[in-house]
Amino acid sequence: MEEIAAQTRQMKTLKRRFKSIFSRIKLRLIGALFKSLYVFGFRGVTPFYFNNSLALSKMLGFTNAKNLFKLERVYHELIVGEKNQAIREKLYIAFNIALDHFRGAYFQDKLDWGFNKKYILENKNLFLNKTVLDFGCGYGLSTELLGKFAKFVYGLDCSQVCIDNAIERIGHIDNISFQLTNGMRLPYEEATIDAIYSNDVIEHLHVDDVLFHLKEAHRVLKPDGVYLIFTPDRNKGPHDITGYFWPMGCGIPPLGAHINEFSFEDLSSLLKQAGFSDCIIPEPRIDVLLVAKKT
Repeated sequence: MEEIAAQTRQMKTLKRRFKSIFSRIKLRLIGALFKSLYVFGFRGVTPFYFNNSLALSKMLGFTNAKNLFKLERVYHELIVGEKNQAIREKLYIAFNIALDHFRGAYFQDKLDWGFNKKYILENKNLFLNKTVLDFGCGYGLSTELLGKFAKFVYGLDCSQVCIDNAIERIGHIDNISFQLTNGMRLPYEEATIDAIYSNDVIEHLHVDDVLFHLKEAHRVLKPDGVYLIFTPDRNKGPHDITGYFWPMGCGIPPLGAHINEFSFEDLSSLLKQAGFSDCIIPEPRIDVLLVAKKT
């Protein structure tokens, strides 16, 4: 019996040693893998979080980068967990105030948040001589560009800092108007807008608010009106600050300011629920850019 007990103790000891050795080997392999990804990266695909976190830390300092991530995670969890739309609307405003303060401290001269000149120019025929809504206009760069060929452009945003800056810079242009919004309902009459444009906006909203917004967009659009909408592709994400600390393109959901990221199928399904009949993608791209039509 003593011999059997001794063999049992010996087997348990060997198992513990094997697990310990295996764990160390596994950790070294994982470390070597991440080190190789850090050195070589994924050519032509997406950068891994080591590169991103180092870049962000270089801009902000590692402590500030972590603090920003913490701020965005708290906001993310509050929005996802809040069932009351009115309270979510207040949270959107509060977060934008905090974000405006952060941008003012570290990115005073950067105004092109969510601005993509190429997408507007490639699809300018959608806006030519039309009444256009620039939803989530930010500092007004997209509004200004749209105004070069649209009949009139309404720039709408929930950030007081952005709206004030836009009015100060380009508020004198005759066919442009800026307005601050503090809710999800669009402040326009039914069937008064020819075209809507938004870039990097809906991913910041609770999914229920995305559907509500799309129904509002459908309401204010005229018959045959169009919505050109851009949002980062979920399949390549996460695209918010999460991508600075976690690998991209591996199925990890956003944990920061992006509440939801969408694939083309996700967004086209929501648009159809909102009443849009046609959802087309201008051409294959990494992210989701599509045109929805009201008939």
